[in-house]
Amino acid sequence: MSKQLPRDKGCFVCGKDNPFGLKLHFNIEDEHTVSAKFTPAEHLIGFKGMLHGGIMSAVLDDALCWAIYNSTGKFYVTSQLNVNFKKPGSMKGEFTVVGRAIRSDEKRSRKVEHAKAELKDASGHIVADAEGTFFQIPDHKVKELWDY
Repeated sequence: MSKQLPRDKGCFVCGKDNPFGLKLHFNIEDEHTVSAKFTPAEHLIGFKGMLHGGIMSAVLDDALCWAIYNSTGKFYVTSQLNVNFKKPGSMKGEFTVVGRAIRSDEKRSRKVEHAKAELKDASGHIVADAEGTFFQIPDHKVKELWDY
């Protein structure tokens, strides 16, 4: 069984107390990788029978961010998010999202990190993938932004 990451109370994607949220539990798979599973509620449709693309984007964004937190132990916010939709996401069944921090030995600022993620449908087909760039939240700001 994978170790779970901490969760914010109010976040739309992972917030445990957000009554309108997805309440995803991100699990640590290895030092750079996280994953989560969810079955979307019917009110999250875009077109009939398809998961809304904005919901897919939000889930991918959180997977990217949590992958970086898992890899660095620091909190980051999204600077750039590129999502590629591969096929419609059917509302039937469970989705799996996997995020992986892209770490290199190159000398670069640790205040900027990168990650990739994939969202798969119940059949294991990739419905969307994403890449993102993230800026570190200064340590003194984390307590005022993080609600756990």
